[in-house]
Amino acid sequence: DTPQVRPCRLDVGIHASDSLGQLPPDVRLTLCLPRVIEKLPNLYCQLTLRYYDRPFGYRESNFRVAIMRSINRLAALSLLLITFIVNAGDSIPTEIVIRAKAKDAKFIGSSIGGALIKIKDADSGEILAQGITAGSTGNTSLIMKQPRSRYTAIAENAAAFKATLDIDKPTFLTIEVLSPYIKKQARVLSQTQTWLVPGKPINGDGLIVEVPGMIVDILNPQTHAYANIEGSPFEITANVVMMCGCSLTRGGIWNGDKMEVAAIVARNGDPYKTIPLKLQDKMNTFSSELVVKAAGVYQVTVYAYDPKTGNTGVDRTSFIVKE
Repeated sequence: DTPQVRPCRLDVGIHASDSLGQLPPDVRLTLCLPRVIEKLPNLYCQLTLRYYDRPFGYRESNFRVAIMRSINRLAALSLLLITFIVNAGDSIPTEIVIRAKAKDAKFIGSSIGGALIKIKDADSGEILAQGITAGSTGNTSLIMKQPRSRYTAIAENAAAFKATLDIDKPTFLTIEVLSPYIKKQARVLSQTQTWLVPGKPINGDGLIVEVPGMIVDILNPQTHAYANIEGSPFEITANVVMMCGCSLTRGGIWNGDKMEVAAIVARNGDPYKTIPLKLQDKMNTFSSELVVKAAGVYQVTVYAYDPKTGNTGVDRTSFIVKE
């Protein structure tokens, strides 16, 4: 007689390692065994092993298992020795979010050209992902004004670089942030390190890397400009913003009147004078006049300094004064 056979589902949790002894990612298994109702017709039964293997989905393997006729049905099923191989070394896509935040300011995003992010394997130096942060600088009130407690998010979809890494084991990462990417004279390399575990994302606000400094652009005098000494005094003008591009204004959140901005001037390589630059009505703009009494090559270094935070930015240029 044909025995009545129907599948019996049994959920099984396993703990396994690969051939190198490394712990694999979690594997969920569903084991399908035939349940013989009347009798076992022969010395074999069919066994189907169906398991969920992230990220590839369900896989299925079939086995034909010998059963001793002298053992009763329940004992036989309980003593089945199942040998199988699960490919536990498959990688798992794991997300990581990196944000660059200007010191004492907001996030570095599209409006200032973004920050170049490089995610490297800390051991080998291999670049696993790289790209530019994109998006807005964020909510000014939330970032700069409101007190916040632990776990309070501040990003609110502000500029970020998001990557998904295919990893099969916990990986130690080096995160490099070069910012602001399009302002070469103001670029700062900030770096941190973190572990990333397969299937354990670093998302939400993500990993926030602070970028210190200020962006200083000398607008006048132009680089390598020629001028006659009769044209003295010469105007020195600089544009100064935070590393996220946030503006310096009189009495604003970033109060230009509280910033120390000055020009250090050298003539033919020798110190000449240092003159303070004053905030003008136009935001971000600082200027003053330089009086010269002799011809020569003048090197100008303009710095901006916030005495409360230590934030500092510098730009340099040179011009030539003729008799």
